[in-house]
Amino acid sequence: VQTNSTFAHLYGGLAARWCGLPCIWYFHDLVETRRLRGNVVRFWRLLASVLATHVVAVSRAVLDSLGVGDAKGTVIYAGQTDPPATTAPDLRARLGLPQDARLVGYVGRIAHVKALDVLAKAAQRVISTAPQVHFVLFGEALFGQMGYKQALVEQVASVGIDDHWHWLGYTQNAVSYTHLRAHETPEHLVCRLLL
Repeated sequence: VQTNSTFAHLYGGLAARWCGLPCIWYFHDLVETRRLRGNVVRFWRLLASVLATHVVAVSRAVLDSLGVGDAKGTVIYAGQTDPPATTAPDLRARLGLPQDARLVGYVGRIAHVKALDVLAKAAQRVISTAPQVHFVLFGEALFGQMGYKQALVEQVASVGIDDHWHWLGYTQNAVSYTHLRAHETPEHLVCRLLL
C-alpha cells in the first residue's frame, strides 16, 4: 500500500496492517514540532513507527520531523520540469505593478501546514525596507482551511500590507509565472517558492 496524504497515511496504514501488507508513506508535510505543545509531532511519529513500513519524504527536514531514521526513511526530492511555453500575460502588468517591482511568489494550497502566516510576518518586514517587493500567492484553501485563509486575509490587512499581497487564487498555469522568462533577470525576482 502506498499513501500520499495525511488521511491516506492513517487509513492506508491501518488497512495495510489489517491485511498484513507493507505500507509506504510518501510524506510531503513538515510536521510542526510546537503545535499543540508538541502533541501533533508525537502523534505522527507514533503513527510513522507503527503504520509505515517505509517513509519517503520530500526533504530531509520532513523525514527528520517524523523521527524516522535512514533505515526506515528515504528522501526523494519532488521533481520539477519547466512548464511548456505559455502566452500568459506579464504578471506585473496583470497586477498593475511597475516593471521594476520585485516579486515573491507562492504556488500551493492555502493551509496552516504551509505556514503562510509566517510568510506574512516576514513580508511585513521585507516591505518596510524594500517597498518595491510584492508577494503573489497562487492557490486556494481546501479541506476546511477557509478559516485559515480568512485569518491570513485579516492578518495581511491589519499590518497594512494588503497593497503588496496579491491573492490570485487557483490559476491553471500558475507555475509558468514562477519561472524566469527571457525579459526577466534574477534581480527582478526576489525568490520563488514552490511548496
